[in-house]
Amino acid sequence: MTHPGRPLVTFALFAYNQEKYIREAVEGAFAQTYQPLEIILSDDCSSDRTFEIMQEMAAGYTGPHDVRVRRSVANNGLLSHINGAVSIARGQIVIMAAGDDISFPFRTTLTVNAFLARPETMAIFTKSSELPPRLDYCFADLKCISPLRIALGGGGVGMGAAYSYKRDCFNCPELLPENLYSEDRILPMRAAILGLVGFVDVSTISHRDTPDSITKKLGNQRLFSYENVQHLDFLSMDVRALYSGSMTWKGRLILLLIRLRIVMAKNSNNVTIKWVLDKLILRVTSKLIHILHFEKSIPVKVKAL
Repeated sequence: MTHPGRPLVTFALFAYNQEKYIREAVEGAFAQTYQPLEIILSDDCSSDRTFEIMQEMAAGYTGPHDVRVRRSVANNGLLSHINGAVSIARGQIVIMAAGDDISFPFRTTLTVNAFLARPETMAIFTKSSELPPRLDYCFADLKCISPLRIALGGGGVGMGAAYSYKRDCFNCPELLPENLYSEDRILPMRAAILGLVGFVDVSTISHRDTPDSITKKLGNQRLFSYENVQHLDFLSMDVRALYSGSMTWKGRLILLLIRLRIVMAKNSNNVTIKWVLDKLILRVTSKLIHILHFEKSIPVKVKAL
């Protein structure tokens, strides 16, 4: 069946040792109302039955979506896992999903509508909640997130499992570095430079705060990302490569914020310097965002149903 005007989308579900939760996560993927949709169930060499459950559910699936199952040869970490799954993805847009969360059926539809509303948008993220929202409305605002706020956050804002990206974000200027920790503190920065990062104020996933939660494991690593010199050095190089010799004033501001974060990271044991810089960076960045009108709701409505 053809779907004129609708891009092929990849719904990528990433799991590792989540046999207790993976069935509901896969059911959430299968329940997506959007078409055409490719679903990739990707396991990072789990030691439990996560991969086997994925295989069983894919074999029994009879719905309209194209479902594929893959497994990493070895457990080399999240970024390696993402690189492997995205390398076989055919979609123009990649919906990110964690193996312990449940995506609501309208998630992909809302996300694609947001991308189509502003074609220059390179990443979309939404809220998460424990229960599905009451959708008594059909439209939601799309808010543009400032690249300065993203730089201030060490390369990202929001939760990675609530993000979706256009494919270029994964390999421009290069594949994700497998020695770092969290894609959601790299990809949003890339997206903000390549185009726009948008936020839709609707919960599209049910986040489960489990002991094995990827989000919980990455919580400290997100904090670590803007206190870690190795991560920030990579982010700085990534930004320079994306501007490719044609640095703009916005790019210089982004690099300045990252450099200040590096100074803070190098002086993490000096409470006074860290406190002064943190307050200074936050206040100056907030003023710049306000003066330059970086964060306004984009004057379009995103269809939520």
